[in-house]
This record gives sequence, C-alpha cells and structure tokens, in this order.
Amino acid sequence: MKAKKKVSFKTTAVTLLIAAAALATAYVLWQYAFPHRYSAVHQGLMIRLGAENEEEVKPVTVRFDGNIRWSLFGAHTFRGLFEVENDPIPVPPNARRIEIRFGKGDFWPIVYTVYAAEENRPFSAGIRLYSYGGLYAGRDLREFAVAKYEDEEITDDGERRSSWDANSGLLIVVPAETREEALERARRLMGRYLRGYPLG
Repeated sequence: MKAKKKVSFKTTAVTLLIAAAALATAYVLWQYAFPHRYSAVHQGLMIRLGAENEEEVKPVTVRFDGNIRWSLFGAHTFRGLFEVENDPIPVPPNARRIEIRFGKGDFWPIVYTVYAAEENRPFSAGIRLYSYGGLYAGRDLREFAVAKYEDEEITDDGERRSSWDANSGLLIVVPAETREEALERARRLMGRYLRGYPLG
C-alpha cells in the first residue's frame, strides 16, 4: 500500500495567502488600471442663493454618460457627457465630451472646448472655451454641487465673461429635495472653497 501524503496546515495556509494576494492584486489592477463605464441619472435641485431668492427653486435631472478611471490615491477622472436637462448650452452636440476630476481637492471647472470645425468654420483655426460652472464632489459622483456660471458681459472680441456669486448665484445640488437640504449639502461639499463664508 502506498502511504498517503500529509498536507501540513502551514502549507495550506501559505497557499491560501498566496491565492488571496493574487486575487487582491488582480482586483486592484482591474479596478484602477482601466476605465470603467459610468452612466447615471441624478435628481436634484437648482436654487438661487440669497434670502430674497428663496422661491427660486426647481427640480433638475443631471446625466453622466462616459467612463471613469478610478485612482487609488489621487483624483478620479470622468470623461464623457455631462448634461443638465432643460438647461441648453451654446456648445455643438459633437463637442460636449468633457473631462471632470473629482475626489481630491474641492473644485473642478466644467469646461467645453469647441474647435472651429465643430462649429462649421473649417477655414478658421480658432478654439472657443465655454465654462458651465465648477463641480464640488466627494470620492464618488453620488453627491455633488455645481456652481453654475452666468454671463455678465460680452467683451469687445465677442467673448462671454462669466462668473458666480456666493450671494446670489445659481447652485445645482444632487441629491436634494428641499432648499434647506441643498444648502446643507452644498456647504459641506464647498467648505474648503468657502472658508467659512456664509452660503444661503
């Protein structure tokens, strides 16, 4: 009769540890080395700041459709479409893919780059930038605030000059069902930027 080989507990434990480490490494590589599809629809509110504007509150639907590359230590990166329903922007449909970074720091500008060819100006080499606003988000895009820029004036060269005012500007906050909830979430997400400045 052949003697049965005994497998020691130590050998089994080492094998299991190696297998677990290999699986963990594979997961980290999959999660952080490659972009992942991200398509989401969020409900929130658009409010105008200022006590005199308390009635200016309306529901909004915000859509993300693109890819996210997660970062283990730094900021995550979203590339794709960012759209606020029923809020048209002066950007051609073929120029609406943007890049948004979030999760490190507290602010990222939402800027569209429009090339001349995308506006049917083939003989012009011009580039036009359109700034929608500034995004404040945590480590994911399940909650965020957008300080929506508004046009102040048109310069001599035809460019729009935009800005945002913490006293009377527009805010898009997700998720939010009431003005009070929107303000509370915005204060938290924008805290580092506001540096104690009252928002309301």
